[in-house]
Amino acid sequence: PTVSPPVSTVGELDHVFMVMMENKGYDDIVGSPNAPFLNSLINAYGLADNYYGLTHPSLPNYYPIVGGTDYGITYNCKTACIDSSSIPTLVSNIDDAGKTWRSYAQGLEAGANPLVSSGEYAVDETPFPAFSSIATDLDYAKTHIVPLEQMAIDLQSTATAPNYAWFAADENFAGEGPTTFPVGLLKFALNQIAPKHQYNVPAIDEFLSVMVPTIMSSAVW
Repeated sequence: PTVSPPVSTVGELDHVFMVMMENKGYDDIVGSPNAPFLNSLINAYGLADNYYGLTHPSLPNYYPIVGGTDYGITYNCKTACIDSSSIPTLVSNIDDAGKTWRSYAQGLEAGANPLVSSGEYAVDETPFPAFSSIATDLDYAKTHIVPLEQMAIDLQSTATAPNYAWFAADENFAGEGPTTFPVGLLKFALNQIAPKHQYNVPAIDEFLSVMVPTIMSSAVW
């Protein structure tokens, strides 16, 4: 019988890094003069152009990554709304395999409770607090959901670098929405009727232009 070639020739990965930006479609980013760094990555490494969000608003798109399903949730649920006490998740599988993971959140202050929004940090920047197995164990949450600045420190050594890292921008840089009032709100409103939704695209590009080189220039990479 004919044997199909493997989908990928990439070997086993020691480290996986993931970032999700928001609220911008293909036409908003690809070829945009406001996203030179992101387009440089596309040109150098590739682009998945048959890739879509599942639903609205934001967080129900995040839950399937961690839990394999959106659990029927059609709203932004922030803390302990998914009972994961008896179901496997991406991170519980990582734990069970003896691997490590961390979520790095912009705006989260050192030592702060990652399950409560404060300052520039919004608890829904990452999906992990929505899972009860994480949200009901504050010590576990604090160990695994840490300030963004910690990532560069962790990447100085393979002994401290997590096998799986999710890093997240705050609402000022994730493409979320109005970041100031009233000027930001006005810009956001006008953007919704503009031919191309370019509001906050430069902020997305700025965040990635700092964080991606931080990873790629690290000792671990």
